[in-house]
Amino acid sequence: MKAVRPALFALFLSVCLNAAAEARISEYEAAILSGSAQLELVSLSAYRDSVAARMRAGVLTRLGFGPDPGSPRVLRAEIGVTPILRYDGNINNGVIGDRLDLGGLVFLVDEESRARAGLVGGLALSAGSVLSFGQGGTLTLGAGLRYERALSHPLSIRGGFLQACGSQHIGRLTWIGLCQSFHREKRSLDGSRAAVTTLSFSRVLRNRFGPAELGIEIGSLRNDGAQRGFAGLVLRQAAGGFGAFSLEIAGEHRRTGVNTADLRIRPGYSTLVRGRPLAVSLLYQKEGGGQFLGRSRRDEFTLLRFDYAVSRSLSLSLGYRKRHSSAGIYSGSSMIFGFNMRPLALRR
Repeated sequence: MKAVRPALFALFLSVCLNAAAEARISEYEAAILSGSAQLELVSLSAYRDSVAARMRAGVLTRLGFGPDPGSPRVLRAEIGVTPILRYDGNINNGVIGDRLDLGGLVFLVDEESRARAGLVGGLALSAGSVLSFGQGGTLTLGAGLRYERALSHPLSIRGGFLQACGSQHIGRLTWIGLCQSFHREKRSLDGSRAAVTTLSFSRVLRNRFGPAELGIEIGSLRNDGAQRGFAGLVLRQAAGGFGAFSLEIAGEHRRTGVNTADLRIRPGYSTLVRGRPLAVSLLYQKEGGGQFLGRSRRDEFTLLRFDYAVSRSLSLSLGYRKRHSSAGIYSGSSMIFGFNMRPLALRR
C-alpha cells in the first residue's frame, strides 16, 4: 500500500523529465499551456514585431485593458453543450470496501450499498460570459448543468454549478481576485453541496527560466453543513524549451468531526507532444479530523493524471487514483479514463 505513492511520484517525475528533454517549445507556447493570460502578456514583451504587438493587444483586451476604460464591455458570451463519456469508479457514491473489521468481528457490506464502477455517458449544458470594467478589471460569470447515465447499471448522476469571479489589476503586474462558486451533485446513494469563496493575490515576474506567476489564495469552503477556512500558494512557470510547470500547496483549517485536507500538494507539467498539448498532474492529499465509529479517521489520497489533446476538439484523460484510510472500508483505488470534448457552441 505504502509503495504506491513513491511509484506514482516516480512515474510522474519520469514522464516530466523525458517530455521536457524532448520538448521544442517557445516561451510564448509555454505561457499559453500554463493557462495564465498574465504569463502570456509578459512572454510577448520579449518580441518587438508587429505580429507580437497585435497578439499583445488581444491579451490586454482579455485582461480588461480596453480602449474605453469607462464603459463596461462584453468580451465573450457563449452557450454550449458538451458530450460526456468517461469511466467512473464510484457511480453511486457507495461504500468502497466490501467488509468492515471491528477487532476481529467482520461485517459484510450490503450489496446494494457497494460502490458501482463503469462507463457513464451524458451531456453538460454550460453558459458563460466575460465582461470588462474600469481599467484592467474583468468579471467572469458561469453556470452549468449535467446529466450522466451509467451504461451498465441503472444509475445516474446529476450536477450543476454557479460561479462569479472578478479580477482587478492593481499595478506592477499584480492582480487581486475574488471568486464565489456553488456546486451541487446528486448520486444514487448520496449527494453533496458546496459553496467556495476565494480571495487571491498574484504577481508576475521574470526569472532566468522565463515569466513566472506567484499567487496566494485564502478562502472559505462550506459543504455538507460544515464550514472551514483554507489557504494556499500557487506557482506557475513558463520555461522556453521545456514547457509550463505549476505547483500548488494548500491546507484547510481542521474542524473536529469533519474530514479535512490538512495538506494538499499538486505539481503539474504541460508541454507539446507531436504538436498537441500534453498535461501531467500529480495530487497528494493528507486528510484528518474525521470520525468513524467513534475513532479518529486519517486518510491519504493520491492521484496521477495524463491529459492529451488528440485533436483540436477532443482530448483523452488517463490516470489512477488511490485512497488509503485508517477506516479500511473507505480504502480503494480506481482508474481514470475519459474523453473530454470541446463544447458545441449553441450561441456565441
